[in-house]
Amino acid sequence: DWKYRLTQRFEKLDALVSCLEASNIRVMALKNAAIARAIYPVWEECPMGNFDLLVLPEDLERTGVIFADNGMTHVEHTKKSFSQEYHAELSDDELWIKLQTRPFTDPTGTTDMSAFVRRMFDRSLSVDGTPLRIPSPEDHLLLICMSILRRRYVCVPGIRMYTEIDRVIRRSPSFTWNKFIEQ
Repeated sequence: DWKYRLTQRFEKLDALVSCLEASNIRVMALKNAAIARAIYPVWEECPMGNFDLLVLPEDLERTGVIFADNGMTHVEHTKKSFSQEYHAELSDDELWIKLQTRPFTDPTGTTDMSAFVRRMFDRSLSVDGTPLRIPSPEDHLLLICMSILRRRYVCVPGIRMYTEIDRVIRRSPSFTWNKFIEQ
């Protein structure tokens, strides 16, 4: 059952994030993992296939070591210096994590996003029951919009991406358009 599989994935994710926190590495959930934890009333009802996590560039290598120490296997199919994928077999499922140092891809791959990422972490929010951070509502909306724009050149974004905009705005009492526009 998919709720059981999602529970397994989130339990493993929380254990990994706790290890990272113990090593003073901040980690932020992006996309579906953030939506599940912050917006859905019952996070198990937000189906997803993988987790996208953001870390600071200087923490990428240490995070990989901690992942490996905790049963995650680095999957060598990307040459991007700002993104790594990890995999783990769970008892009845598998977990895929995309670990990245940029919240979205710059088409040229040349833009230094480290200052923006630091500001994102400074604005990020905590979530009850997990050390995992999530983007501020304004940053979250920006990430969804950037993802939709990127996909427009590759494939048609699904309706779910558009409904996520509504969810972020309606279920985030602290959301303000002025903060969003200032970015």
